[in-house]
Amino acid sequence: MRPFAYALLALLAASPALAQTTAPTSEPPSDGIHITGHWTLDVRDADGSLDDSVQFTNDLVNSGAEFLMDLFTREVAFGALSLHISGEEGPCQEQTGDRFRCIIAEPNSNGRSDAITKNLEFEVIASDLGTPLFIRYTGSFVAAFDDNLTLVSSWWERCDYGETATCDASNTSVSSDFTRRTLDVPLAVQAGQTVAVTFELSFE
Repeated sequence: MRPFAYALLALLAASPALAQTTAPTSEPPSDGIHITGHWTLDVRDADGSLDDSVQFTNDLVNSGAEFLMDLFTREVAFGALSLHISGEEGPCQEQTGDRFRCIIAEPNSNGRSDAITKNLEFEVIASDLGTPLFIRYTGSFVAAFDDNLTLVSSWWERCDYGETATCDASNTSVSSDFTRRTLDVPLAVQAGQTVAVTFELSFE
């Protein structure tokens, strides 16, 4: 089982009272298990200076909920998670020269496109007692065009359960939205600027 799956099981079993005080979101607690993605997007110039920054949360979408049901009923195995950042026209570029959304994926992912940056890493952030409370994903991309960033989403990538001995970012097949958010105010980015993305997935 991949580290994400272990972390997912631990997060779902974590104490709700503890999660309410330490989870990386200011959203009020609700009954049951609530899955939230907390995002930070930092736009940096070539010299590393911060040009602009935005933080926001998003929630699980229907396709993400369906994936969790399939995961816990052994219909699928978890392969990877990637981050997708879209703009009004497309801040990244495909091999064809067309504008496209920017995708941040794990280093060993099997996708091939100039719009994919393979530097996504993750870690489980634990409490003092060693209980995992949330998963932090970090990565970045360099904009190929001037654009206004308007939409972010995390995507799950799956393997069919039992078809392969191991399931990781190198052999996934189907993928779809896990969490998603349209930005209240578009975030301007210029060609050549780096956008550093932090995505913290919490279970409350």
